[in-house]
Amino acid sequence: MQKKFNLFSALVTSTTLYGAHLWGLRYLGEIEKTQYQLHRRLLSLPHGTPSYAMRLELNRHPLSIRVAGQTLRYLCKVLRHDEHRYTSQCLATLQILVAKEPDDGMNWLNQIKLWLGPFTDNYDWSQNHLADLTSFIHHTTKAMTQATLEADVTRTSLSQRFSYYSRLLADPPIQAPYTNLSIPLPALRIIAQCRLGQGRYSTPLGMIKIKYDEMETKSYFAIFHILSLVCFFGLLPPTRGRPTGVQPVTQAWSAAEIVDTAKDVMEGIGTFLHQIRTLWSDKANTTLRLPKYGDDHPWMEYLQMDVVDAFLSNKTFTLTEQKLKDDASYQTYTLVLHSIQSLAMIRLKFDY
Repeated sequence: MQKKFNLFSALVTSTTLYGAHLWGLRYLGEIEKTQYQLHRRLLSLPHGTPSYAMRLELNRHPLSIRVAGQTLRYLCKVLRHDEHRYTSQCLATLQILVAKEPDDGMNWLNQIKLWLGPFTDNYDWSQNHLADLTSFIHHTTKAMTQATLEADVTRTSLSQRFSYYSRLLADPPIQAPYTNLSIPLPALRIIAQCRLGQGRYSTPLGMIKIKYDEMETKSYFAIFHILSLVCFFGLLPPTRGRPTGVQPVTQAWSAAEIVDTAKDVMEGIGTFLHQIRTLWSDKANTTLRLPKYGDDHPWMEYLQMDVVDAFLSNKTFTLTEQKLKDDASYQTYTLVLHSIQSLAMIRLKFDY
């Protein structure tokens, strides 16, 4: 995950943020869309997912913080220029206009003053001093970062349709622990959708939407089984996500088809995950009803279509506690269970 963020940072530095300290102060909203799309697509979340929630989930700061630091550093650079250079002459003219027209939104210094003024201790922008600017660059960006974090937390608690997420946050807010695990990206996305998807799940077989306020889903176990099924289908390889004999051109299944054909396996998948949770909580050797495969690919072997048939046909093998801990797939399932339980219980509290 961090490698993807590092790559994104390197790319936007030379593209989106190129020269943003001059032109970008009036287009901060457009700049933020770049990072928003990265977060949304990285976690496979639906359109409309709040940007503040994704920033809290990933502990990411807005790109505007980088623009602020970039702007102040460039201003310091211009102040070091010789007074005969064009940049210095332009800055001197802008300083004069700040005093004459303090509300001119097209004046670059006015834009900086209006945006950064609350974080710069009433700095006099008509009389810029290099020493003062240099001293509060770090202070300003740090204060903006803290203010943004507090604003995101506040927006979460005030949101009518997303207020439950505030109960999933740590205090103080930190990056969600599961995002730092070395697990396959599809598994990470399932956990993120449980926490942020608001009942919408994107899978290789199509979009599934669960309405938590429907009568038949008010039972905790009903929600648990449905989300367990979603988790299972969400981890299926796209090439295995179609019935036998169906041509690739008709590979995708609709959400309705998945729901209609899922009744027979819903209970089995829920029991499967429940047994894994029991094994972790009991910390003892346990025999699970699981498909009997080799150990060459311990992750993918549990994620193929025939797992359902093998599970329901009562094939068994024994997993010890140590093997369970060494298997990344079961760590992921445990995390999914925890997220499902937290989300389901919070939703039920709001429904009742």
